[in-house]
Amino acid sequence: MKKDYSDNDEFDARLRRALRDLPVPAEFAVAPPRRRFLRVGLAWAAGLAGVGIAGGWTMWRELSMPSLVRVAFAHARDEAEVRGTHVRDAAAAQAAFGITSQQAFPGTLQLCKDCLLGDQSAWHVNLYLDDHGFVHLFALRDAPAVSVTEGRALEGYWRFFTSHSGFSVLALAENSQALSVITRTLFA
Repeated sequence: MKKDYSDNDEFDARLRRALRDLPVPAEFAVAPPRRRFLRVGLAWAAGLAGVGIAGGWTMWRELSMPSLVRVAFAHARDEAEVRGTHVRDAAAAQAAFGITSQQAFPGTLQLCKDCLLGDQSAWHVNLYLDDHGFVHLFALRDAPAVSVTEGRALEGYWRFFTSHSGFSVLALAENSQALSVITRTLFA
């Protein structure tokens, strides 16, 4: 069946006249959308580059940390809820820190026990300082050679000390002020 479109000629002519009479703007009222696209694209690229740089720096800092410190942070996290004194000879542990009695520790003594950090045997002392939070001290019986003596990890701050009795002590804390208090009171 064939359709007859002859009556559409008049409609087509009217539509052509209406389109021809429409005003054409001399210049665009808005900026072309490609500039906004470029600004948004550059902002995203800068943001992703910043995240990549920060992530790379954090990863480098974590990987350059001594392995003993990583093991100590994991050990402190595992034993965060353990309380009490679990040492066969508390006097030897106190002597390792250069302490003659438990009252000489700053803050509240939460934990004192023998532990293993990888293949290193140590005395683990957990202290709570009122204004600064928890501090974990590890008196290492076999002093390892470390080239970096302090630093910051994702889990907190760490620092190596040498006690008055010659033991190497690793201190872990959530903030740097706690390490300063430990330095002043125990190792000054």
